[in-house]
Amino acid sequence: MAGEHSHGTSSLLRKAGGSQGASEQPDGRGRRGVPIALFSLFLLASAYLGIGGYAGAKLTHGNHRPIDISAASVDPHFEDVAFDSRDHLRLRGWLFHSTVPVPAGLRSRPVVVVVHGYTQNRIDHDFDQVGFAEDLLRRGYDALLFDLRSSGQSEGDRVTFGTREPNDLLGAYDLLRGMAYRAADIAILGISMGAATTIEAAPRMPGVGALVIDSSFARLRPLLDRELRRNSLPGLFNPAVYLLSPAFGLDSDLRPIEVVRSMPDRAFLFFHGGADVYVPTQDSRDLRRASDNSASDLVIIASATHVHGWKTDPITYRNHFYPFVLSQLEDRGG
Repeated sequence: MAGEHSHGTSSLLRKAGGSQGASEQPDGRGRRGVPIALFSLFLLASAYLGIGGYAGAKLTHGNHRPIDISAASVDPHFEDVAFDSRDHLRLRGWLFHSTVPVPAGLRSRPVVVVVHGYTQNRIDHDFDQVGFAEDLLRRGYDALLFDLRSSGQSEGDRVTFGTREPNDLLGAYDLLRGMAYRAADIAILGISMGAATTIEAAPRMPGVGALVIDSSFARLRPLLDRELRRNSLPGLFNPAVYLLSPAFGLDSDLRPIEVVRSMPDRAFLFFHGGADVYVPTQDSRDLRRASDNSASDLVIIASATHVHGWKTDPITYRNHFYPFVLSQLEDRGG
């Protein structure tokens, strides 16, 4: 019996020991699950950011579309110009010289800088920059048409929707100032992305003669949302694009409306197409309301689509553009 008792006790001790060992040494499946879950999350995050990065790279990819006409076909009195942006990219364009008398009321030759839109270049067929330049020359205005960064014959490989392009416009402004044009003789017409660029550059050109804004967005984020959707990217990925946008030189939260609001001493002439579905007409209404200058004005060309105001109704365009520009140049030193 003693043996039996001893054997039974040993068995119980072994069972107890076995149970204790099992509780102290789990099978490891739970611990192995943690790194697997973390690795899965890492893969998902990498894929999410990768898709966002690809979309951002595609959205900001430059477009060096060839210049498909010659300057001489626009007007024989021109110069090929090359100049540096304020952040040292080499830009190229044409400077046309009018041969008719200076507009009445001005004592020196004015010049209009035309700033093209997204994926366009110095001849911007959507707006018809060539036709507009010809009209300027007939009325006594010189005209500078140039390629923004990453467009036409200018350097660069990223379009930034008005984040860095103001450096290009400021380079054009520096070029003209170096050619003896007075700041008060320089008017700027910005088109779509070029319009946002003009607004963003305006605080650094306080003496410039006149600012005309055609089809600008008031805030960039809604436009980017629409562009990404147009490229079939689900909205789920938009935050990834915006998170990575600084890597492409893009400020996805750009707000030209705040620049307009900060410049009550500056008059702006806004144009917009009433049938614009790319940048809603409301954007220009918001921009006009943000301007606390009584000389600012908004012209909506009812049947025009995006940046087609000049092509759709040149008479209305002229009847507002030239009086505004002339009055601004006269006020700033004629």
